[in-house]
Amino acid sequence: MTTGPTGTPPQQPGPSGSPLETFLHGAEDAVVQARTQVARTTQANRGKISGALDKLVRTVDDKTGRRYHSQVQTAKGWVEKGVDVVAGAPAAPGAPAGSAAPSSPAPGAPAAPTTPTTAAPDKPKEGWHRGPDGQWTRSS
Repeated sequence: MTTGPTGTPPQQPGPSGSPLETFLHGAEDAVVQARTQVARTTQANRGKISGALDKLVRTVDDKTGRRYHSQVQTAKGWVEKGVDVVAGAPAAPGAPAGSAAPSSPAPGAPAAPTTPTTAAPDKPKEGWHRGPDGQWTRSS
């Protein structure tokens, strides 16, 4: 018989069908349903999302005289990758840390998009680095 770190036998899981297990299974099912619905809605509204993003890029370019055009395009690429992940498509190579899509899509999730998106560079402009949490931060 194996023992736990305190020298006592490890605790066995509760009886099947306990209220906690019932709740956890229900919560898991609700999360899967919500994720599937979000993916479907995102996929169905891809055109609206893309149009709004293009309008935002034009507005920023107009207001700033295109001084920040390359940074805005980089941000647009990152947003498009995020939309791909939410819609259920696998993350493209070089996607931000922690943004990978699940290894298997939720049951009933829409198929991966067939339209290519603008790829963002793996690393932002000079003066940025990956922090200990894997996220990009500005160097001081």
